[in-house]
Amino acid sequence: MDWLLMATGRLPAIIFAISFHEAAHAWMALRCGDDTAARMGRITLNPVSHFDPIGFIAILFFPIGWGRPVPYVERNLRDPRKDAMLIAAAGPASNIVLAIVFGLLYRLTGALLNIESLGENIMVFRGIVYLHFVLAWSVLINIALCLFNLIPVFPLDGEKILIGLLPYQQAVSYESLRQYGPMMLIMLIFVGQGLIMAWVDLMGAPMAWIFAGNNMTELWYVISQMFNYLFKTPW
Repeated sequence: MDWLLMATGRLPAIIFAISFHEAAHAWMALRCGDDTAARMGRITLNPVSHFDPIGFIAILFFPIGWGRPVPYVERNLRDPRKDAMLIAAAGPASNIVLAIVFGLLYRLTGALLNIESLGENIMVFRGIVYLHFVLAWSVLINIALCLFNLIPVFPLDGEKILIGLLPYQQAVSYESLRQYGPMMLIMLIFVGQGLIMAWVDLMGAPMAWIFAGNNMTELWYVISQMFNYLFKTPW
């Protein structure tokens, strides 16, 4: 039951973050000259258009998840190597934008909760508490999604970004490792979770401070406190 109730904050945040992420890929592909994803209706925030069955199951039961990859045809791009990097970078960049927006709203709802007169209307107060709960999740998830996707292992966005930045010969050599990418990623997720968490904590802490005024640990504490208030106290 606790898992289901906690999911009322986490699921909307992660589904919207993934939808925005995939739509950003499709939008950038169109800007770079390929309309494949646009014709497939992928420039949308409708999560159904980005739905991946396995990725959605992962969202429900694991701390990760993903949407259906956004396709593009390289020969349609004006500068295939540079544009592929831009298309890949659009996803993590979109999550940074969301983290900034949700961070500002998180600060606003936090300020509203300190207004004593709001406590006189319990339903309004609880509504703001729930919004604060979802916004804290949203900041955390968008930072984590951005940083996870920047890991330079295929099929994550970081691999394509790194290939676009490397000199040509090194890029070709690194690209040849793509066939091992999915297996490396699975091993990293199930064996190297500590490394992933350390990367997210290290890079995410200053981002959380800048965007929301709290570090990652404090955001999680807020989520826990809001959860207890919303679902474990009498109405």
